[in-house]
Amino acid sequence: MTVSDKLLNKLLGELNLHSQDAPVIAKHLEKRLRQIEDICFSVENYHRRVRKAGEDYQKTLYELGKELKEIQGKCEHLDITFYPDAAGGSDSHSSCNICGAEV
Repeated sequence: MTVSDKLLNKLLGELNLHSQDAPVIAKHLEKRLRQIEDICFSVENYHRRVRKAGEDYQKTLYELGKELKEIQGKCEHLDITFYPDAAGGSDSHSSCNICGAEV
């Protein structure tokens, strides 16, 4: 009898179960443990995929931002709209109607 068997028998005794029930209970517990492990693996995999998607999104957003700045740098900003500060302060700005850059 292995340590695991002895421990299982002890636990079964505490639960008023008989040792002849041990193999059936052990098989059931092993099945349930595999189910729990599968769920844990799936959840960890899900979180890993979410993190990766977030990292990919941030990288793509950064690359697109660089690309936009490059395009805007080539624009001559021939059509500009001035947006005054509605409150009369110094928060007014101008933007190019062609490329969207603030100028």
